[in-house]
Amino acid sequence: MPLVTPSGMVNGIGVFTRVSDDQTGEYKNVVMTKENLLFVCSRNQWRSPTAELLFRNHPSYNARSAGTSEKARVKLSQKLISWADYIIVMERKHKEMIRAKFSPVVAGKTIMMLDIEDSYAFNDPELIGILKAKLSVLLDINF
Repeated sequence: MPLVTPSGMVNGIGVFTRVSDDQTGEYKNVVMTKENLLFVCSRNQWRSPTAELLFRNHPSYNARSAGTSEKARVKLSQKLISWADYIIVMERKHKEMIRAKFSPVVAGKTIMMLDIEDSYAFNDPELIGILKAKLSVLLDINF
């Protein structure tokens, strides 16, 4: 089995080197790409930006956030949905709206629901605890 060792980051992508399988001892570069997480709430003010912040500088994930409302700080768009590997919504209404408005783009995408109501401020410690607990299970990660 090849040995994998980290050798740094290039443009936000982890670059790894490994010993070749032919036992020559030569190293080959292997690029490991990050998966893209899109967090969605209504106005993109409190819940989804807090979730996005949890993944700043994460070694395995890139994260962005958006809102479904016309008044959202960052409005959900086809471009953001296309970018995402996983779409993580705060409430069922967000999931339903995405499926209704962006049906061709979300075909084949994984949409996960956290079931977190809109009653927390940005970066609220209780919200952070709930997000960490739910995302640890959904994404099989530790914070």
